[in-house]
Amino acid sequence: MTFSLKLITLAITRPKMVLGLGMIFLIACSAACITISSSVLSYRLAQGFPFSSIENKTEFDHTSQDNLIIALRAPGKPNGVFTEETLHKAYQYCSAFKHFSGTDKEHPAFIATDFLGLCNVDMVSEENLGSAQLTPLMSDNFIYDSQNIDSLIERTEQHLFFNDLLISRGRQSTALYLPLRSPGVTGELISISEDLIEQLKLPRNHVHYGGLSLLRETFFRDGYWKGILLSLISCVLVYTTISISLKKATHGLVALFPIVNAVMFVLVAQLATGLRPDIFIFTSPGIIAIYTLLSGLFIFHKINNNAKWTQKEPEYIVELLEPYLGNWFKLMCCLFTGCLVMLPYTSTPLFHAGAVLASGIVVSWFMVLLLIPAGLVFFGPTKRKSKLAASYLLPPETPEKTFDFPHLAYSITKAPLAFIAAVCVVTFTCALGVSLLQQSPPLVSLYSQDHPLHRSEQLLNKNFTGTYQLFLRIKSPDRDTPLEHIALQLKDNLFRPLAAGVDTRTVIMHQIDEALSASTSAAEFHDTLAHKWQQELLNIPEDDALSQDLWSIALDSLSSITHASAPFAHPDILRYLDQFSLFLRNKGVASKVFSIVDMTKMMHQELYEGAQQHYTIPTTTNGILQTWRQYQKGRHPEFFNRFINSSYSTVDILLLLEDASPVVLHKTERTALEYFETEPPPIPLETSWRGPLHAHTEWNERLNLSILARWGIFLIVTSTLLSLSTRSITTGTALCATGIGNLLITLGIMGFGSLHLSPCSSMFLGLAVYTSSMATWQILYTLNRYMEKGDTYRTALPDAIEHNSVPLLLGFGCVIAGTLPFLFTQFTLFSTGGSIAIAATGAALLTSLLLLPSICWLFYTEAKIEISPALSLNKGKAKTPEPDTAAGGDISFQDGTSENTPLQEDEESKENTLKI
Repeated sequence: MTFSLKLITLAITRPKMVLGLGMIFLIACSAACITISSSVLSYRLAQGFPFSSIENKTEFDHTSQDNLIIALRAPGKPNGVFTEETLHKAYQYCSAFKHFSGTDKEHPAFIATDFLGLCNVDMVSEENLGSAQLTPLMSDNFIYDSQNIDSLIERTEQHLFFNDLLISRGRQSTALYLPLRSPGVTGELISISEDLIEQLKLPRNHVHYGGLSLLRETFFRDGYWKGILLSLISCVLVYTTISISLKKATHGLVALFPIVNAVMFVLVAQLATGLRPDIFIFTSPGIIAIYTLLSGLFIFHKINNNAKWTQKEPEYIVELLEPYLGNWFKLMCCLFTGCLVMLPYTSTPLFHAGAVLASGIVVSWFMVLLLIPAGLVFFGPTKRKSKLAASYLLPPETPEKTFDFPHLAYSITKAPLAFIAAVCVVTFTCALGVSLLQQSPPLVSLYSQDHPLHRSEQLLNKNFTGTYQLFLRIKSPDRDTPLEHIALQLKDNLFRPLAAGVDTRTVIMHQIDEALSASTSAAEFHDTLAHKWQQELLNIPEDDALSQDLWSIALDSLSSITHASAPFAHPDILRYLDQFSLFLRNKGVASKVFSIVDMTKMMHQELYEGAQQHYTIPTTTNGILQTWRQYQKGRHPEFFNRFINSSYSTVDILLLLEDASPVVLHKTERTALEYFETEPPPIPLETSWRGPLHAHTEWNERLNLSILARWGIFLIVTSTLLSLSTRSITTGTALCATGIGNLLITLGIMGFGSLHLSPCSSMFLGLAVYTSSMATWQILYTLNRYMEKGDTYRTALPDAIEHNSVPLLLGFGCVIAGTLPFLFTQFTLFSTGGSIAIAATGAALLTSLLLLPSICWLFYTEAKIEISPALSLNKGKAKTPEPDTAAGGDISFQDGTSENTPLQEDEESKENTLKI
C-alpha cells in the first residue's frame, strides 16, 4: 500500500511528467504494434492455424492439405462453359496455374502439380487402349469446334470427376481445385487469379473463390485491420459518452487515456506471444478495456465528486483514495493469480490468454492509479456548487433535479425476496438456454450474408457437390509377416488341393521358391507369382479342365495370402468399401463419396472402351492390381497415391460436404460407425477421421471446454483468495455467486440469441467474470466504508446502492457505446463479441445492484455488525496527507502519524472488513 501511495503522490505532484510518460508509453506501444503486426501475421499464416503446418512432404499425407476452389461461371448460355470462347478461356485459365508449381521464378512452389481441373484430368486414349500412358482429356492442341466440344461433353458425362464436381449442375460453371503445399498462400493465389482475369478479359462476377483455407486466412488478415479500425471508432464513442456524462471534454480524455494505454500494451503483449486467431486479437484487450473502464470510473467518482480538493490543493486526493487502495490491491492480486491458473495448460492459446490477461491487469492498475489522478490535477476538477451531492459523478445544477434511485433502494429493503426470486428466475431461464448453445460454427458463418465469400459459398454448394473435404482413413492392422512365412503358408494351403496333379504341384512349389529368392517385399512376391500363374492359365488348352482348375486354385490361394499382406487389393474388401460408400450416399451425410473403389471401377470401364457393364470391380486380386498399374501410368500418379498407400494397407475415403457445421460432422461420424457395427468388415479395420475441417472442429470443441473449465477455476481461485485476503467469507462468496450467475446469464443469452460457442466467444465470457468482480467489489467496498464510518446497516445499504448506481450505469453505457461499431460489421465474430460484452455487463448490473443487496439485506442483521473501537475513536479526525521528500517519499499526516507501517495498517483494515 505504501507503493500505491507513492504512485499517487508522484501523479499529483508531477502531473505533466506522468502524463508525458503515459503519452510516450502509448506512442511506443503503437509503434511496436505497427512494426511487428505484419511480421507476426505472416509468421502465423506461414505456420498454419489453428493447428500445425499442413505442408505435404510425405507419402499419404494429403489429408492435411487445404484446397483453394475457384469456380468459373458462364451463366445464361445453353451449354454453359461448353462453348468455344468460354471453354478456351477456361482452359487457358486452368493451364496457367501449371506455371506456378515451382518452375516460375517469380512465384514460390505453393501449389501441388496434381491440381484438379479441365486441363488436368487424364483418360485412356482411344487409339492405344490399355497399352500406353493415360492422355489428358484436353490437350494443348485441342480444336475448339462444335464436333470436338460435343465429344468432350459426351466423355465428361461418363467421367466420375465431372459429375457435379468439375462441371456444375446445368453445365453453367467449372471448378478448379488447387491443393496447397503450405498455408498462408491463398492471398497470393487470388492475386494470380486476378491477373489472369484481366489478361483473359473474364467478367469478375463470373469468378468465385471458396475453401476452408480461404475463409480462415481472409478472416485473419482482413479482420485484423478492420478490428483495429473498429477499436479506434469505439474509443471515440467511449470518449464522447464520458465527456457528455461529465460535461467536460478534457475529463473524457482523462478517463480514456489509461484505457487506451492498457489496451495497447495488451495488444503488443498478444502480438509478442504469437497472435492467435482462436482467442482472436481483441478478446484479451477487450476484457482489460472494460476492467480499466469500470475501475477508472470508480476512482473518477471518488475524486471528482468530493468538494474537499481543488486544483490548488491536490493532496486531498491521497486522503480520498487511501482507504480504497488496500482492498483494490488485494482484488488486483486475486485476479492476477486467477489468470495464472490458465498458464499450466498444454494448449498454447490458453497459456497466452492467461499470461496476457495477468499482465494486462497489472498494467491497468498502474495506468488508473497514475494517469487519472495526474489528469484530474492537470485539467482541474469539475466545477461544482458549494452544496455537495455525494452520490453522482457530476453534481446537478439544483438539488431538485437530482437523479437518484430511491425506488430501487426502497424496493430492495422492503421486498428483498421478490428481487431474489426475479433474478433467480432470470438465471434459471438462462441456464435452460445454455442447452441451446451450438459449438464451433463453420467459418463461413463468421461472415455476414451479403459478404462476397458467403455468396461464393452459396453458389458453390448450390451448383457443385460441396466445398469442404472430409477424409475417412481406413487401415488394416500392421502385419509384418516375413516373406518366408508367407511362402510357407502358401505351400501349406496348396499342398492338399493340388494333390490331383502332382506334376503341376511340383512346378508351382518350384515357382514359389524362385519368387521367394527374387522378391524383397510381399507386393513384389505376389506380383511375380500372379504374373506367372496368369500366363500359365492362359496357355492351358480349353479341353484340359483339370489343369485349369489347379492353376485357378493356385491363383485364389495367392489372393488369400495377398488379403493379409495387401488387404485392399482383394475384391471382397473393395466390395465392402463400395457398399459402405453407397450407404453414406443413401444416408445423405455427404454430397459425394469418392475412394479407390471408384477409381478402380472407372479405370476398369475405360479399359473396355467405356462400356457401362464394365463399371465394376475386377473379380480377382490380379485384375485389380493390373487396373491400378494402368492408372498409375498417367501423368499424375500422385493423385492415385492420395487414396491408397504403396503397400495397399491403408485407404482414404473422400467425403464432400456442403455444410461444415459440427452437427453435420458428428452425424457423419455416427453414421459411419453405425455401418461398421451393423455390417462387420471381412477383416479387422481401424478407422480415423482426417482433414483440416475435422481437425479444426475437434480442436475448437476441445478448446471450448477447456476455456469454460478455466473460467470456473478462475472464479473459485479468485473468490477463495479474496476471502482469505479480506478475512471475510461474505466477500469471496458474493464474488463467486455473482460470477457464476453472470456466466449462466451470459451463456443463456448466447443460447437464446443463437450465438455460437467458439473459442473466441468462450474467451469473451471473461467479461462476465471481470464485470461481476468489479461491480460486486464496488458494492461491498462502499457498504463496508459506510459502516466503518458509523452508519447503521439499514442506512448504509441503500446509500451504497445509490452511491454505485450511476458509476456502474455509466460504465454500462460506455460499454454499449464502445461495442456499437462491432455490432454492424461484415464479421459476425465482432458482433458476437459486442453482444457478449453487453450481456456480461448487464448481468453484472443485475446481480450486483439487485441480487447482492437483496441477499445482504435478507440475511444480515445489525446484531452481527462489528465496528472497530479504534476506528470509532478516530472517527472525525481528518488526515491531510503531505508529501515528505525528506523522508524518502513516505506520506506524513498533520496529526503526526506516518504511512510507514503498511503491515500494521493492513491488519487494521482486515479487522474492519464486513463479516457475517
